[in-house]
Amino acid sequence: MLEIGTASGYFGNIMTKAGFAVTAIDLSPNMINEAKQVSDALNLTVDYHVMDAQNLAFDDDQFDLVFTRLMTWTIPDLFKCYSEIFRVLKPGGMFINFDGDFGATVFSQEGHERYPKEIMEEANAIKSNLDISKHSRPERDLYLLDKVGFIDLKTDNEVHNKIYSKPEEEGGLFMLSGVKPMC
Repeated sequence: MLEIGTASGYFGNIMTKAGFAVTAIDLSPNMINEAKQVSDALNLTVDYHVMDAQNLAFDDDQFDLVFTRLMTWTIPDLFKCYSEIFRVLKPGGMFINFDGDFGATVFSQEGHERYPKEIMEEANAIKSNLDISKHSRPERDLYLLDKVGFIDLKTDNEVHNKIYSKPEEEGGLFMLSGVKPMC
């Protein structure tokens, strides 16, 4: 399986412990270094790479599963990213994406006290310039995934409430999944 946007390797390590052969990528060399340290401390083997999700350096039809979490909202060209995911999936392979609709969200210092105010302002400016921030999610994602060629598209807008046992009225994360057709 391929995890895109692994950060510190949390899910890559969980999936490895569950018996999956995991390849994990992140754009940040610092995150990959941290992920390697965590995997080493746990005595787990994950194949880590510094890589851009919009330009995957893998062969076509290589992975049975591609997984992302809280990553696709940061991608400048989400159509290109989803096209790359489609390309590296084997026919019949599944893509699973957990993310949120952060386009209208203004990030604040609350909960981010360790970061200078200027960093949060810069993050908001960058986010507001991303195309995906101008669209409603996950509707835009479903449109793009369909355009790329995924089938059996499913979405769960209540996954946040199920994972964190939150009241139904609280939103947050959504889950998308799609399958690459067999032919």
